[in-house]
Amino acid sequence: MNGKSLKVTMLGNFSMEYDGETIRFERNNATKANQLLQILLCYRNGIARELLIQKLFGTEEIADASNSLRAVVFRLRRLFEQSGVLDEKAIRVRQGMYYFSPEAEVDCDIYRFEELVSEALAKTAELERYELLKQCCESYKGPFLPMLGSCEWTIAWNIKYKNMYFDCVRKVCAISRKYGDYETMLRVSEQAAALYPFDEWQSGQMEALVALGRVREASKLYEETGRFMFEELGVSLPAQMTEQMRELGKQVQNHTDTMEDVIKNLREAEEIQGAFFCAYPNFVESYRLVKRVIERTGQSAWLLLCTITDGRGYALEGGDRLELLAQEVDVAIRQALRRGDMYTRYSANQYLALMMELKQEDCRIVVERINACMERKSRKNYLSYHIAPINTVLGEAALCYDVWKNTWSDLTLSQINGTEVRRDGDSE
Repeated sequence: MNGKSLKVTMLGNFSMEYDGETIRFERNNATKANQLLQILLCYRNGIARELLIQKLFGTEEIADASNSLRAVVFRLRRLFEQSGVLDEKAIRVRQGMYYFSPEAEVDCDIYRFEELVSEALAKTAELERYELLKQCCESYKGPFLPMLGSCEWTIAWNIKYKNMYFDCVRKVCAISRKYGDYETMLRVSEQAAALYPFDEWQSGQMEALVALGRVREASKLYEETGRFMFEELGVSLPAQMTEQMRELGKQVQNHTDTMEDVIKNLREAEEIQGAFFCAYPNFVESYRLVKRVIERTGQSAWLLLCTITDGRGYALEGGDRLELLAQEVDVAIRQALRRGDMYTRYSANQYLALMMELKQEDCRIVVERINACMERKSRKNYLSYHIAPINTVLGEAALCYDVWKNTWSDLTLSQINGTEVRRDGDSE
């Protein structure tokens, strides 16, 4: 290869480069020939024929697996020869083992990543280890061969490199915290959260932003993460982020602004119409405050729980249909409620609203307005409502709306908490 090596990327995507130019053996990176190349790259010390057949063909029904393997090896050797980057002797077969020839010059990112992690962990000096761990985090570009996510053989390798990366991120954050290097902690956590948004790396971002005094960015991250978690998973934010949000209050206390700056920062955009949407953790804090206020003032306030059903009384579970209805309900609630009311997405199929200064009969009107704001009138048959006064005690009457009979009935809170609405009948 005249001192030139084939550079292969397997973390984040699959690509090959030779002499500064990107090359592709075949149009589809998931072909058997490409998978053979990828497997041989992973098993640097060779892989037995039986194991190679298992990983390459999985549960596929093949009349002659050995012959099929020979055909794939032949195909890859031809691709090497045609491309001019490796010759057909690059793949060796000896005593039932398949491997790359030691003379084949291949530079693969997973090799560099493993070597860098090993070198970092071997360092006894903390700051030297810190610098190498940061390089490990920067060199990791994403999941192992993501285009082959459904292939059984890639799962173990993907988990292996993901765990190595997570360990590096945790160690970097710990050392960053120790030395007050929150810029590095923020940068590393941001990358981890972008690659793995469901693994709570936003907590590291939040901690760094709070420590750096970047209050507005931390607050925005909290809101965005809360919305994302509810929309994608139907779960609330981790307790760690909620606690970090409280730390923002301390940051604000140590920040000096004029009254004009304070009012400007607190003011929401005037063009936002209708009810106020917030993430569930903020909704909880607002509810607790409102409850205290009405205990002192005697004002009335009501909670409205809107559940998206399948039209037969069962809560609608995941899928595109649920998301379509959820988007409609979100808009309908925002339009139907007043600017002084607030709401949140409580779970994947439920919305929760806090309504101020209403009488019991007004609650029925609110439900009618929500139904009227749905894009199609028949969609109201997919919504079930429970309404209860905030200042109620267990046993006081609340309201339940029967979407099939278009009537209201009184229920105690204990009945509401223990009732699962199930009725037969087709929706419109």
